[in-house]
Amino acid sequence: MSGDIGVATLAMTQGIASFTYFLPKLTDVRRTTQRDPESVADIRTGEAAGVVVTFGVGMVCSALTRSAMPAVVSLVTAGMIVCLYESVLRAEPLDVPERTATVLKLR
Repeated sequence: MSGDIGVATLAMTQGIASFTYFLPKLTDVRRTTQRDPESVADIRTGEAAGVVVTFGVGMVCSALTRSAMPAVVSLVTAGMIVCLYESVLRAEPLDVPERTATVLKLR
């Protein structure tokens, strides 16, 4: 059982690494708006690639250990990361006020 947890943790961390490889940082996704369909399509393509790689690693680990735990952990990890990116992508961008310079007059 403890060996299954170790392999499941390996599958989870490899899944997280694959998403960081295929997707931009969350701060960059936050700046993307729904009005930019190319960026949204690129992010969703990266999500799909991350899910495939994460689940693939989980399936290989499950086949080697003959336990379903790595595959289930991989799916849960991928689902959580996709939900996170989709929630950030669908959120309204923050209204950042323009910076203005104030000139002080010294007497």
